[in-house]
Amino acid sequence: MKIWLLVFLPWWAWAQPADELDAKLLQHYQQLQQDETAREAAIRKGRERAVLCAYCHGKDGNGGKGDIPILAGQNPLYLVHQLERFASGQRKRFVMEKLAQNLDHEEKIHLSLYYASIAQKPAAFDAEKARAGQALFASHCTVCHGERGMGQKGFARIAGQKPEYVKNTLLNFRKDGEKRFSPEMQAITKTLSEQELEQIAHYVASLGQP
Repeated sequence: MKIWLLVFLPWWAWAQPADELDAKLLQHYQQLQQDETAREAAIRKGRERAVLCAYCHGKDGNGGKGDIPILAGQNPLYLVHQLERFASGQRKRFVMEKLAQNLDHEEKIHLSLYYASIAQKPAAFDAEKARAGQALFASHCTVCHGERGMGQKGFARIAGQKPEYVKNTLLNFRKDGEKRFSPEMQAITKTLSEQELEQIAHYVASLGQP
């Protein structure tokens, strides 16, 4: 567990805008990185708080419905960032906005560490569509998400996400940020057809296979 904090923390320290994540969050992560006992305690607290999330994301963070993301195995600092974005209204989803607004900084950190500590379960995918999506993924997605979709440099781990969720997310980016805003993602998705986005989604799901 200490390894991924060492991998992602340096990038987070210089790359995240100051107005999106205050210094307290970063300082807390640095402290937990150095203290295994405190980190395990934070995970236990996150597990307790995750009761609120289980209805949609499943008891183990591996998701329920196809349009709900898998949180298990996700980069913890990415999860904190997204909770911050929901709380501020930068990312739109009514239930998540309300939940995030009722979480303090420490609770967001605890939840993120808890979900990051859980093993991700493989998602179902269409093998033919996945094969068609491989080249598209390589040419459009690897710069940020890595060759295996593991979220290098602090970007989201997308490997193993459910195809329906990935496709819907890509379509939402293409709709000028109706629910999520990212100039880079909007530019990329607008160059691809819906069929191509679906193929990428199935390839992404295939990356979560053991």
